[in-house]
Amino acid sequence: MTRAGLHVRSRSGFFGERDDQPLPKFNTPVEQLRAAMLSPFRSSGVGMRLTALYTEVLKPRGPMVRNLLRINAADLTWEHNVDGSDGARVMLLAVATGTGDQPLAAVGRTFNIRVAPGKMAEAQRNGALYKLDVPVPKRGAYQIRVAARDEATGRIGSATQFIQIPDLKKTGFALASVILLDGERSHDVHDLPDIMPALRQFERGGSLEFLCMVENGRKKKPDVDLTTRVRVLRDGKEVFSAPARVIDVQGSGKVVFGNLKLADRLTPGDYDLQVLAAETNGGKAAAGQWTDFTVLP
Repeated sequence: MTRAGLHVRSRSGFFGERDDQPLPKFNTPVEQLRAAMLSPFRSSGVGMRLTALYTEVLKPRGPMVRNLLRINAADLTWEHNVDGSDGARVMLLAVATGTGDQPLAAVGRTFNIRVAPGKMAEAQRNGALYKLDVPVPKRGAYQIRVAARDEATGRIGSATQFIQIPDLKKTGFALASVILLDGERSHDVHDLPDIMPALRQFERGGSLEFLCMVENGRKKKPDVDLTTRVRVLRDGKEVFSAPARVIDVQGSGKVVFGNLKLADRLTPGDYDLQVLAAETNGGKAAAGQWTDFTVLP
């Protein structure tokens, strides 16, 4: 690592099993999900995309990871109902692990998916979107692991993402995870709607909106005066940089917000968006968050 401020976490040894080692048997659906989720290898029987977002909640007060899941509807088994709708049944399991493999927090749930008559083509295109909230017991580095099981066939898919929960007592303030919205649709950032930005795909020539909450960790909660900036990178190289806005949302505090036009110079492909914030009222604290997105042809 040649840049200051970066940290590397690694595991010693190798992943794998000896040829003469008997394979474990997982008899129940929950055991199968846990095995797929905790395995270092990704299961692809059900296509999934995970967006793990860090946020702070008031009751019970503390950090929480909001897992936004996009499940490939084509990988599920659908049953056509007499009313013209289609249904599928999926079991989901999400865990947060720390430095070891032992789960520190876990949430499991079974969903009955129903697609209204005539909407199957749209469901196949957009996928099934779900939200799983996992409270974490303490701050630090976590690996979020999620697995989904198609109840009809037993096919399993898994996804994982690394996330850092900042210690607000040490940093003074932090930025919650970045949320991306379609800038071509009507959104009011002051309302902070219940959104599902799990896919993060945007049309070329359109626009995207980004926002992230400013989490203030000081006991007396003095107002935080911030200088903010947004950067867009592709393959590690900056292709766009500009100041971002800081607005006050009643009842929620400050939000870093902005709208980016996906100009023609942003060719189709995968990009990273980074939001940076630093105190300007005499403080030395700084924070940053990033997420990835795709520009479609």
